[in-house]
Amino acid sequence: MKTRSYILYITVLFCGLNSAALAQVDGTADPPVVTPPGPAVTDPVLTDPLVSGPTMPDPTVPSPTTTRPRPRPILFGSSLQGYSGPTLRLAHVPNMFGDEFDPAARLTVTGNFTSFADLPLAGGARRLKIAENNKPIPMDRAYFVYNHYQNVMVSTPGGTGQPAIAQSLDRYLFGFEKRLGRAGVWSIDVRMPLIGQYHQAGAVQSVEGGEVGNLNIALKRLLWTNGRFALGGGVSVDIPTGSDVSATAYNVTANVSNDAVFIAPFIGFTRSKNDRWFQNGILQIDLPTCGNRITFDTGLNTPPPPGTWYDQTLLRVDVGGGYWLYRNRCASGLTGLAAIIEAHYTTALNDADTYGEEIASDVFEFGVPAGRNDQINLTAGLHAELWRRTTIRVAGVFPLQEASDRQFDAEVHLSINRYF
Repeated sequence: MKTRSYILYITVLFCGLNSAALAQVDGTADPPVVTPPGPAVTDPVLTDPLVSGPTMPDPTVPSPTTTRPRPRPILFGSSLQGYSGPTLRLAHVPNMFGDEFDPAARLTVTGNFTSFADLPLAGGARRLKIAENNKPIPMDRAYFVYNHYQNVMVSTPGGTGQPAIAQSLDRYLFGFEKRLGRAGVWSIDVRMPLIGQYHQAGAVQSVEGGEVGNLNIALKRLLWTNGRFALGGGVSVDIPTGSDVSATAYNVTANVSNDAVFIAPFIGFTRSKNDRWFQNGILQIDLPTCGNRITFDTGLNTPPPPGTWYDQTLLRVDVGGGYWLYRNRCASGLTGLAAIIEAHYTTALNDADTYGEEIASDVFEFGVPAGRNDQINLTAGLHAELWRRTTIRVAGVFPLQEASDRQFDAEVHLSINRYF
């Protein structure tokens, strides 16, 4: 009897478990909790002003845990659309500050008295180097740069035995850069400089220069990037829209026309291995394509024929790096602060051209006093990022060379960039 009871009990228990299992299969059991239908959950992103397409997750909106594929390198024309993460880091690497000023030639007059004067063709604002407030990556921005050059133009207007006089100049640069095409790997950068009025007068010699600089147009191309390192290149052209300059000595006026067109190909890199350290570097060759016309007003019936003076070909090497002292992309106001230091080297690749003319026993000679000079400048500054779209930057430039291999005693740089 007991045996039959045990058998009956086990049979009932087995049938109950089997029924529960079948209910899970055929749906007769309690249905699972189903999320009401609605829009698919996606990873919300914010559009960054410096990079096309989505860039970084919105920290205020939760997103599902997903495994993102590692971004592939962009090579020769691939699109930047949807390339996020590391590209955002490269796009926010600060521009280089720069260091350049071009005083062109020096006029030396030898006769009863000896005097010389630097000639600021285009106000001294020509041959703009690509490293001025720039980097190799194409950008969408409008910007303004102010430079103060301390003791940059030197002359001896009083003649022999009189001390040389150094005059400072201010430069105001307005620029606009826009990326081209859907991929955004090309950009065109247009810059227009203006210079404060230059005038130097003395008992023997006087110099008068204009305020308009040369229009500079640069075409940039992103060649390759893996998200942490970018290689870019292009070419810039200086168009001679700037002012001419005239110098008067012993009642003879020499007029130097700003005629030279400069073509300057360049290649450079931007690197940011992590969220703190970054580097920039640019190599550029600056080539004059023609000379500058020189004429004389002497008051004589037969003035000397016009002459031509040629600029030198320059090699420019610019390297720099920095460290983010503070970064918070979600902050209101100051979103980043970086310290930057740069080294700039400029050298002439050919001997300086000279042009001379003897007028009424006085010799007028144009040329570069240093010949094949080498310039080494050090730049140090701070870069502040506001609301991720605006940067305010200030720096000082200090020449490391002596005498003829230095352009100025010091430079102050202030720039504002607005990205869109």
